[in-house]
Amino acid sequence: MPGDELATRLRAARERAGLGVRELASLLGVSPATISQAEAGGDPRRSTLLRYLEVLPSLRPSDLVGAGAPSPPLHSPAAWQLVRDVHGWSAQRFVLTVEVGPDGRRGHLRLVGARPTQGSLTDDVVRQRLLRTLFRGSPHLRTEIAAEPGDLKARSRRLDDHGFRHELRFPRELQSQGIEYRRQQLGDDLPPGYSTPGSLVVSALMAEGASLAIDFPVESFEVVVEFAADVPFPEHARVRAWSDLQAAQAEVSDLLPFLHPEGVKVRRSAAKRRLSMVVERPPCGLYYGLGWGGGDVAESGVPTVVGPWPEEGVDAAQAVQAAREDQGWSRRELARKLDVSPVTVTRLEEGTDVRRSILDGCLEVLPRLQPEQLLPVRPGEGPFNRLDAWEHQRDLLGIESELERKTLVITAAGDAHALCESLGVRRVRPGGSPFRIRYGSARAASKRLPTVLKTVEDAVARQADESGLRVRIIARPQGRLVHEITVPPELAAVGASYTRRLFTPGFFDPDASDDRPTRWDGAAIVPTFAVQRLELVVQLPPGVRFGDVVFGVHPRILIDGPFAEGDVSERLHPEGMRVVEDRKERMLRLEVKHPLVGFLYDVFWETQGT
Repeated sequence: MPGDELATRLRAARERAGLGVRELASLLGVSPATISQAEAGGDPRRSTLLRYLEVLPSLRPSDLVGAGAPSPPLHSPAAWQLVRDVHGWSAQRFVLTVEVGPDGRRGHLRLVGARPTQGSLTDDVVRQRLLRTLFRGSPHLRTEIAAEPGDLKARSRRLDDHGFRHELRFPRELQSQGIEYRRQQLGDDLPPGYSTPGSLVVSALMAEGASLAIDFPVESFEVVVEFAADVPFPEHARVRAWSDLQAAQAEVSDLLPFLHPEGVKVRRSAAKRRLSMVVERPPCGLYYGLGWGGGDVAESGVPTVVGPWPEEGVDAAQAVQAAREDQGWSRRELARKLDVSPVTVTRLEEGTDVRRSILDGCLEVLPRLQPEQLLPVRPGEGPFNRLDAWEHQRDLLGIESELERKTLVITAAGDAHALCESLGVRRVRPGGSPFRIRYGSARAASKRLPTVLKTVEDAVARQADESGLRVRIIARPQGRLVHEITVPPELAAVGASYTRRLFTPGFFDPDASDDRPTRWDGAAIVPTFAVQRLELVVQLPPGVRFGDVVFGVHPRILIDGPFAEGDVSERLHPEGMRVVEDRKERMLRLEVKHPLVGFLYDVFWETQGT
């Protein structure tokens, strides 16, 4: 890596953290001159690079040494804490229980130890905000949930909502223990648009199993699958993690080895006919799945990748020596390759604090060696800002795009026509194989008719005469149509563009009955991988008058109107979002830079009729 490239990265990381040269020098325990020299293209020592990694968690070892393509980053505690602070609350445990019977399955959710990051649960306002945010039921029922003083005396409250029973429990030590929330599936007759909790999504990496999206910060996530006596009990099971429903997969599809390099064990109890697994601090916006049997989907050409961190107790000096011996070289031969003296190699393998240029040379001539072995520092605890978290998501998922735009045109009959544009989609890490993006039709919540993915249209690739993209239908699970877009290697680096057209009949039916005095309609766009710029445009039909308009950002929950308690826009985007209300043209627009995966970017408008 050239010195000027390193200098640029170090300066950008310092400025993003809001630190001056003297401030950073104080945190690193070095002189300001050391920082200035590094940012001027100097050759810092390994000890200085280690301190950078400890203080600035947005940096990775591969940012500081080496010239090869970095592996996906490990799960970052700093990124998790940022998302927790944006949500304003977290839970101690989140348990998904799936009962598998001969006639189908039922799923139940249990949330334990839900607490706000600020404020006391004995405060009615704080408690109500948390109750409405953690609630996983119909939007209409959520707005009716109020923090009642009697709850703290009764210690519990029960609500029935279509095919689910919701129970809230309030322990005596409320502030320290937190609220407990349970959602039990009562029967198989679920409301339109709802699926059994734990059912596999179209992007699942297994053909048989249970999966769930992580929609809020939780310390520990557990999946328990119980098999009835007359259902075959599986002999094998494994855990996987992957990107969202509209899956974008680069060269790595299963992210579990990087999110949890220590491994995730599946407990199998034949006596109890039960499978279970537990992961700590799963990132929001991803899916986790527990697959069993012999039906795992084979990802051709995509090997399982092991996390890059070295074994505990193996330092950089030992790693260099092992890599040299693996090549069959003596110290003198390695010195000749590096164009240094044999004494320098001896000191390197004895743990002497060497310059970065020596580390770069080792990475160039020793194929076995990895940047993480030369700078073995675990990800820091913080602080992270949104751009840091965005870059972490980009590096983890391996794909980014310049622009994601959703243009929603509503007809006078209430039909919804959506044009979804993806511009400049490219692979983050170099690779020699195509990458894939999957899209599937989805059933709109509370609607009996599904959203139909009508077409995936011809792509336009930058710097290419022909798009070269290939689109095919790969599956129809649960009656859903799934398209897979294959981006060839030659376009994966420069970026390709494509569009999807979706249609939902009668979604905004103007004659739909509504008992509430005010009717709100809305639209949302959900980033499923790293997007530099996000746009949501709504075109209302002629003759429609609209009153108040509310733009917001929410966790991935079902809402059918403005939800102030769950709006995180000010915490996630303190710089503000660009919003436009053009009443003359009946157009609403929301624009935001570097949105995070795992959030809804939405707009709601008060419909006043024609």
